[in-house]
Amino acid sequence: TEEKDSQFRIHPMQASGGGLVDIISLALRLAVWTLSKPDNVIVLDEPFKFLSDNLRPMAGDILHKMSRKLGLQIVMVTHDQVLMEIADKIFKVRKSRTGVSKITVMES
Repeated sequence: TEEKDSQFRIHPMQASGGGLVDIISLALRLAVWTLSKPDNVIVLDEPFKFLSDNLRPMAGDILHKMSRKLGLQIVMVTHDQVLMEIADKIFKVRKSRTGVSKITVMES
């Protein structure tokens, strides 16, 4: 029955935290990139946002090493200071009061 089946459904975000979902999401993105490889660029939007604070430095290190070893350019949108520290270049985007975006190149 439907009620009985619902007892055995696993919701990844509730069962093991969102960090697992972040890791699986990255793995799937890399698999798709590997299969398609039109360019050596991958775009990540807030990767590891659910990963625990103590694991973020390791995740950032993995991204950095993958980028170097695979010749992969990673364009990442993040608010995470730990992930910003692995960047070669940081572009800070802020919206002015008039609604115009201002881009500043930060030292990495």
